Amino acid sequence: MKKIFIFGCSFYFLVGIIHILLGSLSPYIIHEYHRDLHDLSFLIFFQFIGFLNGVLLAPIFVRRSSHTTVLTYGLLLILVTLLGVFIFDNFLYFVVMGFLLGFGAGTLETTMGAYVITQDKNAKGMNILEVFFGLGALLFPFLIFILVEQYSWNIPLYVLFLFVLVLTGLWFIFLRGKGNKPASSQNTCQIKPTATAIFQKGKKEKNILFFLIFAFFYAGIETNFANFLPALMCEKGADEISVISVSFFWMGMVFGRFLLSLLGNRLTSAIFLIFSTGILTGLLFTLAWLPHHGTQILLIFCIGFSAAGIFPCAVTLTSLAGKPFTEEMTSFFISSASLGGALLAFLIGWAIDFSTDVILPLSLFTGMGLLLIVISGIILFISLQKNKQSHMDM
Repeated sequence: MKKIFIFGCSFYFLVGIIHILLGSLSPYIIHEYHRDLHDLSFLIFFQFIGFLNGVLLAPIFVRRSSHTTVLTYGLLLILVTLLGVFIFDNFLYFVVMGFLLGFGAGTLETTMGAYVITQDKNAKGMNILEVFFGLGALLFPFLIFILVEQYSWNIPLYVLFLFVLVLTGLWFIFLRGKGNKPASSQNTCQIKPTATAIFQKGKKEKNILFFLIFAFFYAGIETNFANFLPALMCEKGADEISVISVSFFWMGMVFGRFLLSLLGNRLTSAIFLIFSTGILTGLLFTLAWLPHHGTQILLIFCIGFSAAGIFPCAVTLTSLAGKPFTEEMTSFFISSASLGGALLAFLIGWAIDFSTDVILPLSLFTGMGLLLIVISGIILFISLQKNKQSHMDM
């Protein structure tokens, strides 16, 4: 478990890089191939579709083979896709690359996340994995900035290919030493994950539906707050901190997840979700009205810190509530989050275009935070009712 968990951290680091890769390189890709922002939407859209397909199909593949097999194919897909950078030199390939990288990243994230939850049965392991996800999303843009300034815009892609090549080689060495032993005994589960079985399980675990709604709105905050943060800072007249504001957000996220990983066994509860979403909502509301730029940077760091444990805690609770369909529940949760991040981006983008200041978009973020508090309260109520019923049955 210890060795495969180390690889899991590496995989999540890679997934974090892929999540921001095309977005960070988009100005250079558009300039290189003489495209506009409308064409950029195709890159983001196909990466999202690929990620969603990977997330949804990974549990099916795991049930038919094993965790290690699915992880191997996901890693190889990413490696072969990056190899195409050396061969093809046109914008269409980047659209295809976005889909394939998204598919591979979705496969790695869902499969490794479900495996860790199955083994740990708490949020500690997921918190550690999410730390490395945040590190990938935080550090690679700095590498892009350094390499592009010194060399050319496509050098970061070559560096990423070398990283994945080394990671793949180490993974195969690990598998050879491990033999053909499956990664988890869950594959031998006698309950087949049919639609009827999952639906009946959902009727018994009413809070699963609320967890999926929770994922939808949480990703709407985390994903879009980070993506639109530079534009929001410019609207607030803070152009000088617009670029580094995203770095401070991810610094807060990484620092928070690192600390929470030390306490993960104690922070897998709906009470923690209420506490964290409450602080997050209050900070988002404050940011809308805070004028001082230096304080805004500190506040953005605190927003990332307050949101750090929400996703790992919620996805762990969802997966445990959905046993024995851990892979399916993890997949549904991440899929709902991906859908929320994509669809709510249109709402936030409309708010920025419609309003003359940042009050409306930040109010929308605050409103989504209030919804998270309400949903967390409902989940806590259902959990308490379930525990009460269990004691009565005893």
